[in-house]
Amino acid sequence: MVQYGKDVDKVLNDFRENELPTDVNVTRIADKPKVVSTSVSDFLRDLLISMVIIILVMMVLFPIRSAIVAAITIPLSTFVSVSIMYMVGIELNIVTLAALIVVLGMIVDNSIVVIDGYLEYLGKGYEPKRAAIDSAKQYFMPMMLATICICAIFFPFLITMKGMFHDCLEAFPWTITINLMVSLFLAVSVIPFLEVLIIKPEKNGKSGDSGNAITKWVQRTYNHVLDFTFHHPWVTIFGGIGIILLSTIIIPTLKIRLFPYADRDQFAIEIFLPDGKGLAETEQIAESVRKTIEKDDRIVGITGFLGCSSPRFMDAYAPQIASSNYAQFIVNTKSDKATLELLAKYQPQLSEAFPKAYVKFKRLDYLEVNELEYRFYGEDIDSLHVVAERLMERMRKMPELEWVHTDYFQPYPIINVQLDPVISAQLGITRTTAQLALSANSGDLRVGQIWEGNYELPIVVKDDADMTYSDIANLGISSPQSMISSGIYGNNSTVPLRQLAKVEPYWSESRIVHRGGERCITVTAQFAQGVFTAPVEKEIARIMQKEIQLPQGVRCEVGGEIEYGDEAIPQIVGGIVIAMIIVFFFLLFNFKKFGITSVCMAALALMIPGALIGLGLMNRALGLTSIFGLITLMGMIMRNEILIFEHANDLIQKGVPVKQAAYEAGKRRMVPIFLTTATTAVGVVPMIIAQSSFWMPVGVTIFAGGIGSLIMVVTMLPVVYWKVSLKSKKV
Repeated sequence: MVQYGKDVDKVLNDFRENELPTDVNVTRIADKPKVVSTSVSDFLRDLLISMVIIILVMMVLFPIRSAIVAAITIPLSTFVSVSIMYMVGIELNIVTLAALIVVLGMIVDNSIVVIDGYLEYLGKGYEPKRAAIDSAKQYFMPMMLATICICAIFFPFLITMKGMFHDCLEAFPWTITINLMVSLFLAVSVIPFLEVLIIKPEKNGKSGDSGNAITKWVQRTYNHVLDFTFHHPWVTIFGGIGIILLSTIIIPTLKIRLFPYADRDQFAIEIFLPDGKGLAETEQIAESVRKTIEKDDRIVGITGFLGCSSPRFMDAYAPQIASSNYAQFIVNTKSDKATLELLAKYQPQLSEAFPKAYVKFKRLDYLEVNELEYRFYGEDIDSLHVVAERLMERMRKMPELEWVHTDYFQPYPIINVQLDPVISAQLGITRTTAQLALSANSGDLRVGQIWEGNYELPIVVKDDADMTYSDIANLGISSPQSMISSGIYGNNSTVPLRQLAKVEPYWSESRIVHRGGERCITVTAQFAQGVFTAPVEKEIARIMQKEIQLPQGVRCEVGGEIEYGDEAIPQIVGGIVIAMIIVFFFLLFNFKKFGITSVCMAALALMIPGALIGLGLMNRALGLTSIFGLITLMGMIMRNEILIFEHANDLIQKGVPVKQAAYEAGKRRMVPIFLTTATTAVGVVPMIIAQSSFWMPVGVTIFAGGIGSLIMVVTMLPVVYWKVSLKSKKV
């Protein structure tokens, strides 16, 4: 895409220099290659910043020599992974770069675990080489299981997701898998060599890199907490469950929007007038809107379309059908922030400022349908109009909504002509001859054509005079009988239309919409600035249920963003369910205990409190991207619980009592879990700082959810393991 943009630039520059007149200028309305290039550059910047932040955090939290060894893993693993991606044809784009940032803090986790084991063996008096080898051997299987589980979580979405989001996320699981597998390989091959080379034991045989003040303080504090949890196990377990349940109270207060807005330095303005209005009135209102906004310094360009819309320049923004009562502006701004400020200022000011028009301010997003739609199906058009008007009447009272309307145009008057079958037959007039006669007298008559080169131009005779109802009723219709009786050239060779047909005025629908072969009328509306679908939909659902009774033969259907979400959510849930089944059998194969495996699966709920609190505090929407943040948290929790439970199992096999084994496992694994969570959390900080509508929810979810799950995991899981294992032994 970026190269395509460069090629287009060359063509445009050549056109400007050699062919374009001096008084004509070419201006870009939209520049997708520039958007892609900027996005990729920003993500590369964030990736490098994340690397620096993680390395600095490790320097603060780790002993210096351990930090150096672990820090080497980050650039080495990233560059090797990117090389493999290049060789297998995975491009660097927004999605793959986001995956690199998400996984950046996780690729150092395996190295931290191996280094921690190495330090433990040095503390026991092992030789450095033996300590490095034994550490890699001991933790290879738990790390491999955890890595496989994390990778397996993402792949089912390639099966369940459809359409645009399948195409968008296709490279996401592969990027994460390549990075984690490379980090695992480095942790058991390169890291042991670096440990022996850099981390030397002291003369007394102990580790020369045993910890720093922060990690020692964390360990001491946690020891006190762990003592409390083991003295009050049921308080700990039920307290944790209570926190999870209480945190769900936050869900109704969250913004919910499955598909995020697009961060662009442009937005669209669409102007709609009533049907039948001409270009002159449309142009007058459009010019008034232009003059109002063009004075703003934050606007760098305005491109107008009168009677039509711009060509499609964004996948999810479809052009409107051309009509004389429609106009559009594409407004380019100085920045993404300026776009939001301009929308916040001018949408309340101008959207309903004109009595005969609605001015729609459109922030570009990835939603391909209207935000709010309610459809009514039935064969009786009058019944459809009645129920639609009832709903619109109530929706127009809601301050959250603007421009409540249907997809039917205003009815227009016609003259309905019904031939008298007896009289018309006597005069020899058929429907066809009557239609031809009426068309010749009231419509346009093509009498020939001329040619301009290869283009044919029709010659049409038009009657500009307006015909009244009486004029049409008195139109003369030629018939064989009248022509014979008065002669071909007589003055009375025609019969007035009113003598052989019933002529009456009639209101006709200008548009009748069908969906799936059924007549359908759709009520839609525009949200006011800052309004989200969920609370509005709940209120309208209440109105539909309690205040509006559907006429006989009419049924209702919800469309728009709600329908779009209802189609996507089963795909997401299906992916999660398949992933959980795969992970369950992986864990069951490893632990060979149904109870412990079930605990591992249930422990995934420990991410809920931190993630929900983070989204609420940062005022971010719960949507598709935040769901992928939750899935990443599931992988982090699995890694931590596998390391805790594997350590406890090893102790039990050595004859340590269950309670003591659970206690020691929690105590021993606390610092590695703390360090791996810290590196993963700070790795997504650039995502949060960038405030991207698409990726910031991912960063917030991983950061807040990671910290919250850390607290829940290290306090609850050792106690839960003790109680479940103890119960299993009794059984």
